[in-house]
This record gives sequence, structure tokens and C-alpha cells, in this order.
Amino acid sequence: MSLREDFRNALGSIAAAVPEAVRTMRHGETEQGAVVQSSSRDFAEAVSDAAPEEAARYVANAADFPTLEQGAAVELGESLRVVVSMKTDPVGATFTVGLSAEFEKCPAAYKGTRRENGKARTIQHPLDILLLENGTADNYADALAPTYATAYIAAIRADDWPETSAPDPSDTIEVAPGGHPLVLKVSTATRHGGWYILKCRTRG
Repeated sequence: MSLREDFRNALGSIAAAVPEAVRTMRHGETEQGAVVQSSSRDFAEAVSDAAPEEAARYVANAADFPTLEQGAAVELGESLRVVVSMKTDPVGATFTVGLSAEFEKCPAAYKGTRRENGKARTIQHPLDILLLENGTADNYADALAPTYATAYIAAIRADDWPETSAPDPSDTIEVAPGGHPLVLKVSTATRHGGWYILKCRTRG
């Protein structure tokens, strides 16, 4: 028996012994597997300085998730999370995956401008998004008075996106998490499998 099989069998034994710690994780359209909750100590590196905090950690079989990477969106049970950190065991059989907190479901109005054939076109769509507050972003040093931005990460299911072009930096999202209206400016937009992950900020 190889070391990789030893690691995978050990993970299977833990899952059988502690079934309450087992969840189903999905990535993209084809990658899925059982994962086992692990310790949240000794956090690995985050995606970037702007990444969300690690809220939970799970161990997964590497063979179940061949394209998983930091920054990707995954579905854990019925919730959406972002992969904040990843560590591989010494033989590459398992991943220890750090996940963000659960995203909040929010109805939103998505707005932006697209240039097509030399003309500007305004886009405006009602859209259900998932939203996660991500702390305080950098202050605006060039402002007349000190102003600050609250950072958010928004997730949009690619199948729900109504445009042929992808979400774009400088687009805006009007949303009201918890009943508090916000206008978020998109700073980066990245496609991860079946999701667009957008880093956003708003002045507070």
C-alpha cells in the first residue's frame, strides 16, 4: 500500500468514526467529495491581504478536487464559501482547505457601462448575489478629509449573469444587506468555475 493510500484511508477512517464532522463540498460542475472538519489552528497563508478571514477548515481527498485553488468558490452543503487557504500533505493525497464564512443571499441591482462598436451602453439588471463583508479596506489618502472603505466580496453564479461580457471593474452593485442600503464599487472580477467572484468596496 502506498503512502497516498495510507493518507486517504486515514481520512476515510476519521470520517467513519466522526460522521457529524463530515460535509459534502462541491467545486465547479464536476468536482465533489466528502470533507472532514479539522482544527482551525495554525492558519495557512490567505489568498491575499484582501482575502476574507478563515472561518472553518476541512480535509479533502486531493483526487476529488483536481482543479481546486485558493480564491475559488466552493459549495459546502447549502452554503457558498471562498477558499482562503490550502495545504497539501507531504505526499499530495489530501488537502487541508481553509474556508471563509458563509455568504449572505441578497437581491441587488447591478449597473455598469459597456463599450460596443464605439458606443457606450448602460447595463442595469436586478440580480440575486451572495455577499460577504470583508473588513475595512485601505483609506483614501488623496481625499480632502479622511474617508474609509468597507470591503466586500460578492459572488454571482455564472448561469445567472445576463450579459455576454463578464462583470467588470468600475461596475457598481446596489444592495441592502440587513436592510442597510449600500452602493459597492467593483474593484476586481475573477471567474472561478461556475461563479464570478468580485472584490468590492464602499466608502463609509
